[in-house]
Amino acid sequence: MNPLRSIRRLLGAWQEHRLEHSDYHRGPHTSEADGIFVMGCGRSGTTLLRGMLERHPRLWGGPESGIFNRPVDPKALADKFLWNPERAARIAMETNSAVAFAERFFGEQTREAGKARWVEKTPKHVVCLGYLLGAFPNARFIHMIRDGRDVACSLRNHPKAAFRNGKVVPLNTNNPIPKCIDRWVHDTSAGLAYRGHPRLLEVRYETLVADPTATVQSVCRFLGETFDPACTSGDDAGKSNEQRMRTPNNMSSYGKVGDSSIGRWRRDLRPAELAACLRKGGPLLEALGYWDGISDAPERHGPN
Repeated sequence: MNPLRSIRRLLGAWQEHRLEHSDYHRGPHTSEADGIFVMGCGRSGTTLLRGMLERHPRLWGGPESGIFNRPVDPKALADKFLWNPERAARIAMETNSAVAFAERFFGEQTREAGKARWVEKTPKHVVCLGYLLGAFPNARFIHMIRDGRDVACSLRNHPKAAFRNGKVVPLNTNNPIPKCIDRWVHDTSAGLAYRGHPRLLEVRYETLVADPTATVQSVCRFLGETFDPACTSGDDAGKSNEQRMRTPNNMSSYGKVGDSSIGRWRRDLRPAELAACLRKGGPLLEALGYWDGISDAPERHGPN
């Protein structure tokens, strides 16, 4: 294993352990906010759905905050959200928990935008879904689910770019497929642990791109909001170039919805990689109806 990758994994595990035992991030804090959380394994359509929801006249959304799975850095958050760093720092000083910080940080930006509810989209928050359900008893949660084989293909080269010093910098990411499918199994299972909760809605990526209007209509009913056709218009004229640049890995979410990525694993995975996906993710793929064990064969056979 790559030594740097091993170090990053150890640091990540250490940080998760710290957060799990941190009163600031996991203490008995609650918020009455009626916010909306969109989560799931990365590359499962969370950005696409958030982009649709933030076109709604009552809903405001921003980039990933990571407030509940990494230490809160008000300056970095203000920079990412194109917001006032002094105000973000003041909120951090005046609040004693990530819950209270999130309520004010998102709430103030929502009110400034003239909207009524905020949409928080951080895929990795799915691993602390149980805590968030208790901390935000009036919030609604959406778990995005996608075929793990397609997710693995997308995660392989993710992130492709980063926003640094005002510029988009290309990256040469090449994650091994076994690592990618492991992440899908772990994160998707974390959300499925709360399947059936009355404030949690599962949305399939494949359904969203196949019929955006019907899918977002059902999401709006779940949220208690009236559907607005703007949600699925694909029009992000109000999104500035700077806002677009700061999400360089999700530029496709700003345009019209298409289904070209469904089943990409048939083109992208070599036989040995597909075998790894089925070995590690087969039971969950089968449980979710993505794999029947017989008919799902690759369209072409490349080298192992």
